[in-house]
Parts: sequence; structure tokens; C-alpha cells
Amino acid sequence: MPDRTPPATDLDATVEELAARVHDAWVKHRQVTGWRYGPSRDDENRTTPSLAPYHELSPAERELDRVSVRATLEGLTSLGFRLEHDASAAPAGIREQTLHEVDHLIARGLPLPAYDLSKRWLAAHPDDVAFRLCNARALRRCGALQGALSVLEDLATFPDQDGEYRGLLAAVHKELFARSFQRRDPAAGEHLRRAQQLYREVFDESQGTKYWHGINAATLAFVLGRKTRRASLRRAYGTPAKPWIPAATIGGSPRAQKRRSCWGVST
Repeated sequence: MPDRTPPATDLDATVEELAARVHDAWVKHRQVTGWRYGPSRDDENRTTPSLAPYHELSPAERELDRVSVRATLEGLTSLGFRLEHDASAAPAGIREQTLHEVDHLIARGLPLPAYDLSKRWLAAHPDDVAFRLCNARALRRCGALQGALSVLEDLATFPDQDGEYRGLLAAVHKELFARSFQRRDPAAGEHLRRAQQLYREVFDESQGTKYWHGINAATLAFVLGRKTRRASLRRAYGTPAKPWIPAATIGGSPRAQKRRSCWGVST
């Protein structure tokens, strides 16, 4: 009989999923007995911060749930039961629900829980491109630009018909340029050229509908000194683009600081 013991990555994902369910069950029980969420524990008023969703708990609190799950699994194993891996797809709706939750966390400005949740899903489904993109978005929002770049570079062979992948990759390169420029890193120029190229590709393929990518392409073309390319992009998206760039690249004068830069708004 073939060995159906789950691989380590799948087992870790299973423990994480069960830990989340254990926490959810505990929350429901506490709520039935009159407890509710509060910023601090108050036994008299029955409030506690531990009633937060699992992905918003502290690492220490989540580890307590994991310990409980591992102990249960070890107990079942000692009684002669065996955990077997079913390679079938996740239950219908679970993937979409989890993906929506990751997107929602990023939109709420909570990239760390979003990263944890996407990583947990990828432990069991490493080839899920949508979750890998979410993982990269969460890393970018955390400021882990090199980590985001690494995730995105691994996706280079996958189709990108709507330009979502290249748009995100361009944004990461642009932010790496700004960071590298301030540090006088020789890699800054390459990040700048790559970002401008990607923004231009997506803008052209969208036939002008993704105009923010066009604004970025024109802005970065100006930084690169490509006046002809910037002018053609300006005509393409039909707005009188001003060559606004980061204050760091133009000396950071007070006048420049007052300008509303397309650099931060357009992506």
C-alpha cells in the first residue's frame, strides 16, 4: 500500500487550518457564554482581545492553538489512527473565500496577517498563481520589496493577459529604484528602466485604458531623460502630464515638496 502520509508542507498547512478552526470554535463558545471582543481583558464585563479572528492574533496566541492541534494528532496516532493525505482540490468556495479575505486584509492596511494567510494557503497549494500574487502584494505593503521581487520573478513563466503581474512587478521595481537612489546603489538605474518598460508594456496592451500605468511610464521616462517617449505617452492618454518625480531626485526643495506627485498616487 503506498505511503499517504502528508508531506511536511501539507501537514503544516493542515495544522494551521485546524488551529484556525479550533480558535473559531472557542470564540463561538465564549460568545454563547456572554463574552465579546474588547481591547483588553475585563472579567467583570466579559471582554477579551483573544476573540479577534485567528489571523489577527499574536504569534504566541496562534502557537497555543497549534500546540493543541499537534497534541490531538499525536494522541490519535498513538491510538493507532493514521492521518492520510487527500490530494483532491480544496472544498468548493474555500479558495475564493480565503482569497477574498487576503485581499480584504491588504485593503484594510493589514499586510502581515494577509501575508500569513496567503503563505498558509501556499503551503498546501504552491502553484496557485492568484495567492502568489497576493503574497507578493502583502510583502510589498510590508516594505519587504526584495521578498516581493523574488516571488514575482518566479511567476515570470505564467500567462499575464491582463497585465496584473507586470503592473505589480513594475510597482516593486519603481519603489526599489526610489530606495536604491537614496542609498546611491548602482542597481537604481536598472530598477528604473525595468519599471518604465513594464508600465509601458501594460499601458500599450490595454490600448490606453490603464491610464495610471501610462502616467507612470511617462513619469519614469522623464526621469530617464526620454523626452520623446514621454511626449508620445502624454498624447496617448490625453492629459497634460507634468514631469513630477520624487523630491529626492530633484533636491527636495520646499516648492517641489508642495507638488502633488504622480509618483505616489498613480500606483
